[in-house]
Amino acid sequence: MNSCLKKKESKKRQRKGDFVITEAIKALYYWSIIFPKNKYKWFVISGTFLGLIREGGFLKHDYDIDIGIDNESYKHNEMIRKISNSKKFYIRKIDFLKEGFFKNGKYITKAKKIVLIKLIHKSGLNIDLFIHYREDNLYWHGSSFHRWDNHIFNLKEYNLHGIDVLGPENYDLYLTENYGDWRTPV
Repeated sequence: MNSCLKKKESKKRQRKGDFVITEAIKALYYWSIIFPKNKYKWFVISGTFLGLIREGGFLKHDYDIDIGIDNESYKHNEMIRKISNSKKFYIRKIDFLKEGFFKNGKYITKAKKIVLIKLIHKSGLNIDLFIHYREDNLYWHGSSFHRWDNHIFNLKEYNLHGIDVLGPENYDLYLTENYGDWRTPV
């Protein structure tokens, strides 16, 4: 392979960061105004929570804001209406998980659950809102293709760039379940 092709391939594999921390702070601030955490009980998760705990703020190489909400606190019609009326956020995609079973060689869909709402802040920043479902001693969230499980967790208040947010109280257990050795940056 010639060096020109190698350069093109390596550029394709590299993700160019599009995360501007000042825009992320604005997006999270507007989110917190539209959806007060005491009414909607949303919380930061995944990479957003990892950055908060490990680095004291957003990860510099992140690409989105990750938010979770318990399915019992999630008010679909009300939240979709507020997002649509906000002029700050736009819905890019609503992801469903189909549950079902096989019967006589056919897959029968039993139910559809909303699992993820992909949003875009007016700045172009992506926000993923994951609906969390409780099953036995687990919370799970995901997309139509993935599922992540965590032990049941209580929420605690944190401060992310001057914005009061909720996050898992036992951050060590949560982050270990998600990342293994979360203390060491990759």
